[in-house]
Amino acid sequence: MLQILVISIAVGIAVLSVGEKAEPFLKVTGSALEIVQKLLWWVIRLAPIGTIGLLGNAVASYGWEAIGQLGVFTLDVYVGMLIVLLIVYPVLLKINGLSIGSFFRGVWPATSLGFVSRSSLGTMPMTQTVTERMGVPRHYASFAIPLGATTKMDGCAAIYPSLAAIFVANFYGCRWASPTTC
Repeated sequence: MLQILVISIAVGIAVLSVGEKAEPFLKVTGSALEIVQKLLWWVIRLAPIGTIGLLGNAVASYGWEAIGQLGVFTLDVYVGMLIVLLIVYPVLLKINGLSIGSFFRGVWPATSLGFVSRSSLGTMPMTQTVTERMGVPRHYASFAIPLGATTKMDGCAAIYPSLAAIFVANFYGCRWASPTTC
């Protein structure tokens, strides 16, 4: 992602320096953005069908006991995310003098879409709309949202990997008291 970010910044600077002559390029990239957003909506709507297929395969391969362990793992991940959402975010908002209620009301559309899609990148169009509606200038949001979607991942980068490592170790019979048996 870092390479894409650097190239995007370079292309953006070049487009700004060209000025009026870059209008056709901007129209083409705008059309490409609309097409990609439509494709993402299709993927988001079809994702539940794929998830059901994966769960069916897991039950057939590992049995119902594995699904129970997976349920505990899923519950643990959600508890971790709720701690971030209901404790960490409000503390950060209060420290910065922002209204907790108006923030959560404002971000609800993007948060709910992110919850059901499980994709930071897939929710970028909605996040962009919500951010602009909350008063962030478009030029700033257009830069900050893709950067944040790839670098600031509380759930994916902080909570999920540690819980996944514990789940996989327990699933295959590794116990923390005797790590040499793994």
